[in-house]
Amino acid sequence: AGPGTGKTRTLLGRVEYLLRQGVQPRHILVVTFTRAAAREIQQRLLEIFGQQQCLPRSDTMHAIAYENWLNIHAQPPVILSEEDAFNLFAEANPDSPKRQLSSIWNNLNQAREKQYIPEDLKEYWENFYKLKDHLNLVDYADLLDSWLSNLQSDFYSSSYTHILVDEVQDLSPIQ
Repeated sequence: AGPGTGKTRTLLGRVEYLLRQGVQPRHILVVTFTRAAAREIQQRLLEIFGQQQCLPRSDTMHAIAYENWLNIHAQPPVILSEEDAFNLFAEANPDSPKRQLSSIWNNLNQAREKQYIPEDLKEYWENFYKLKDHLNLVDYADLLDSWLSNLQSDFYSSSYTHILVDEVQDLSPIQ
């Protein structure tokens, strides 16, 4: 559905319904695509329920993945910006043709989002991964990948019984 069609209003209606049915706010997670959308949802929840009510969590996928990383690792990650990640990728693959590096980078990012690295990209990926690991750096896809691995393990436990996603059409396969 396009902008202004009521997706967020519908999502908030669902949150209101769950709360009125007795679901505890700590069991409800609202996932958004941007920090601005997360703030908007939090503000709208405050308008509906007021300051006195404990509210469900509303956050971005990456913020939740970052929090998961903090729960697993001893220290916070140093997160690469998109530009810094590309520059590190170029540094990790110095023998690659400069004219093709951007295209290879884009293809690798799409493959990572789909969680499948084709054979022709594996060497580029391994070089990039090893350098990031050596320097103790991560990018946003690493946060999501780590969280997904944790979700799929036998050790992960979550209090969320209801996960509502706003703007689901913007999510990638890994998300």
